[in-house]
Amino acid sequence: MKKIFCLLIASASVLMCSCVTKVLVDSPESPMATYDDITHEFQGRVKASLSNVFKATNIALERDLGFFRCGQIPKSGQWLIYARAKRDIQMVVDLKDEGNGFVSITLSYGEDDLMLCQKLFKAIVNNLKNYQ
Repeated sequence: MKKIFCLLIASASVLMCSCVTKVLVDSPESPMATYDDITHEFQGRVKASLSNVFKATNIALERDLGFFRCGQIPKSGQWLIYARAKRDIQMVVDLKDEGNGFVSITLSYGEDDLMLCQKLFKAIVNNLKNYQ
């Protein structure tokens, strides 16, 4: 019983101490993004069509940051894009159409690098300006 209680307390403390950081981004319609330190996911929103965000993301990954794009999976109202960085670290970009002209962008980088996620998000927003 003590082991279960200690495990329960430890689990609760991890969940209570999880860190979700709010990050300012260069998206005029939604200037606040979040970064979850446990799942290592950066999430922001932009006002654009899913196809334009998909094009801007591919350009940002390949041209702006020098990633090697190695796969993409289309779903209904969603795109998953897989890329590799230096040292063969995986970057996953999840684009979801939220409706009302907004697209949610979730970036997941293998080594918990908030700065690289911010650079990629900024590159996506800058490339979107070419499509609007």
